[in-house]
Amino acid sequence: FALVTLGKATDIYVAEGDPPPQPRPLVATPAIEAGPRFSPDGRWVAYHGDESGQREVYVIATSGDGGRHQISTAGGAEPVWAPDGKTLYYRAGGRMMAAGIATSSAFVVTSRQPLFTDLFRSTNQTTTAYDVSRDGKSFLMLGRGDEKERVIVVVGWLDELKERMALATKK
Repeated sequence: FALVTLGKATDIYVAEGDPPPQPRPLVATPAIEAGPRFSPDGRWVAYHGDESGQREVYVIATSGDGGRHQISTAGGAEPVWAPDGKTLYYRAGGRMMAAGIATSSAFVVTSRQPLFTDLFRSTNQTTTAYDVSRDGKSFLMLGRGDEKERVIVVVGWLDELKERMALATKK
């Protein structure tokens, strides 16, 4: 990826092809687009943009075909894919959110669930300030609170998410 800033806008470019790779715009609007992340299968790119007037999380096919899909519904930033590609995590205000994703025939958001609130330091960066472990069972992020930097690892959240999703589907 390349983030290219022209004036007040930041766009997302993808470099591909034989060396030297040729960059092509993937998302280029007058708004700011940032924080791009490839899905594990390489077919999708998640990013956040402020075209609506507030930051929201979107997904677009790496081919550029099919339009973009809005993931967040009331603000969002810093998208990170789960290792299996079936969940997209993002921050929305003080909440960590999990969006269920299905991509078998078309891109579909199947659910949106808050995971936890106010455990992490909020940032205004164009990059992502947390990550998900390779096994998908832990987050690594900066904690909030005192002036000292500290790391919080959240474990056991996957079981709670499964319980919440099971309850939501029963309603």
